[in-house]
Amino acid sequence: MNIKIYTDKKKEQEITNLDNWTRPKQKEKHWKDGRSAKELAKYMTVNLPAIPSQLEELLVGKFNCSLDTAFTGIPECVTNLPGLGEGRNHDILLWADEQDIVIGLEAKVDEALGDLISHKKFESQNSENRLTKMYNSIYGTDLDFECVKTKDLMYQLLSATYGTLKEVKDIKGKGNGVLLILTFMNGEVANDKMLSTRQAIMDFRTQLKSFCQLDGSYRFSNYPDINFWIVEIYVK
Repeated sequence: MNIKIYTDKKKEQEITNLDNWTRPKQKEKHWKDGRSAKELAKYMTVNLPAIPSQLEELLVGKFNCSLDTAFTGIPECVTNLPGLGEGRNHDILLWADEQDIVIGLEAKVDEALGDLISHKKFESQNSENRLTKMYNSIYGTDLDFECVKTKDLMYQLLSATYGTLKEVKDIKGKGNGVLLILTFMNGEVANDKMLSTRQAIMDFRTQLKSFCQLDGSYRFSNYPDINFWIVEIYVK
């Protein structure tokens, strides 16, 4: 199972090694050994054009992709969110060229998932509207900001879900949308931040329980043709 990685969706420049991988914003802070951006780049490029074995096992075992399936990847891909401002930044967005599957991948080493909505500061009308529209889009509700902001829900998981669903709709129109959280363990036992991330994902799954299908995917009323999955991979 192979992948071609590009700098953007126009596919004008292919990424073939670590040196020409798209750098994250604040690269002085994030582009370091042991940080998720660089560890992901190493992970994805070390055996190009082959897809990493753990990712291939997931695609074959859970999504019935054949070993001949070809994928496209865009590191640091940004999905527009409602309103003005910066969009959702996928550490890498992946999709199958011939099958209806899109993966929004979030890489972690020892980083937490950030703030709960109920603890996060929203300093503009635009950011309040953005949160409200994303929440209502996923949950199929019509709540106002004052109600949404009380939720004990990780903002990063909400925006990652919305961003992944939007990319499935834009790229494929239907099929499987996967929010993949890939954690680099570095051979260590899970530390407090990793455990916090794991608990946040469990809590999110609980909050989405009413949308869960028999196969473990989630189906939302505003995205009736998309099966949404939350998957974790741990790399030691």
